Amino acid sequence: MDLGRRAVLAVGLGAASALAGCGYQPGGGELDWETGLSGGGLTETESPTLVTNGRLVVVGNRSGRTHDFDTGEWVDAEEVQVRTYRGDGTVHWSAETEGQYDGSPAADDRGVYVPLDGGELVAVGPDEDADTHEDDGDGAERWRSDGEGLTEFVAGDGVVVGTDRERIVGFDAEDGDRRFDRELGDAAVGDLAIGNGTVWIGSARGNGEGELVAVDTDGEERFSRSLPSTVQRMAATAEGCLLELGDDAGLTMIGTGSDDRWDREAAPSGRWATTSDRLYGVVDGDLTAIDLGDGAVRWERSDVDTNGRVVADERGVYARGTVPGLDGCGLVAVDRDGDRWWEAPLPRDVDCSGELLLVGDRLVLVQSSTAYGFRAGPGLRLSLV
Repeated sequence: MDLGRRAVLAVGLGAASALAGCGYQPGGGELDWETGLSGGGLTETESPTLVTNGRLVVVGNRSGRTHDFDTGEWVDAEEVQVRTYRGDGTVHWSAETEGQYDGSPAADDRGVYVPLDGGELVAVGPDEDADTHEDDGDGAERWRSDGEGLTEFVAGDGVVVGTDRERIVGFDAEDGDRRFDRELGDAAVGDLAIGNGTVWIGSARGNGEGELVAVDTDGEERFSRSLPSTVQRMAATAEGCLLELGDDAGLTMIGTGSDDRWDREAAPSGRWATTSDRLYGVVDGDLTAIDLGDGAVRWERSDVDTNGRVVADERGVYARGTVPGLDGCGLVAVDRDGDRWWEAPLPRDVDCSGELLLVGDRLVLVQSSTAYGFRAGPGLRLSLV
């Protein structure tokens, strides 16, 4: 079946199923689904979102009076609701647990770890057979531990690490037992990362210098080294640890053996993204791809305005922004070779705000209590969005 461009654009959304056998491929940036993120029934606070293991994770506080169907009575409730979504917008699993979250949760392939306002750390996760559910899967509280008032957490490689900026504490991801506790002395934690069996601790000192400490997942120190400036943010990579330093000190890649892999004077502004071998970000106004192996620039583009925030996978880099020919805010993709891949305007009822995330093979734009899922791969766009 051969459809010209005008014919394709003239076809309405309702004809998608009819075209399925004619080679139709949904276009990059085409709206695929929309879903509300609130659980309903109780008063809710704004929910933090994060992505792990190809899932969108939403954590929210719910409070108020609700009906207990077991007792047939109305009761006062305060609970944390955790819900995870697949890339296609369906719920993977959801769970409720007593308390109110207070801080920054973390997640890994085992579950989600939530700091509570009473100082505890609670872990929730799916039932063992959650992946077999066609619809919503049930989740449950797995353990509670004394979180010692820590509010910011990262997770990975079987350990959950929390900090209050003055120390870090590691908990076993399986049962919540404490693995280690490290005081940082006169340093303050700037960022944490976990990868390749290493917990990376980037810190700042009062003299304006920084420090990087690498420990194993039991807290045993592998090495520490001074840095010329404070650590602003970092990411664990296959090469070691990538650090962005303050005071315009640029980027540094440090290997797992404390060796310097490479340095760059200019660091990306805004939010950058890493894949297995690339760093993508905006450097001096240009969308830039940097090789994580040697720090070399693979390509630059000056014709893509990303608002300084990007997400990426092995296929390329995506942003909410503009390119020449795109009137107003939209979604933009550039492939890993630096070629403009696709661009698409946002639907009329979706504005240019919120957080852009990459969930599996979908771009997800979270605005307030609604998530919009867009196709991330190119294709033959069926409709004008």
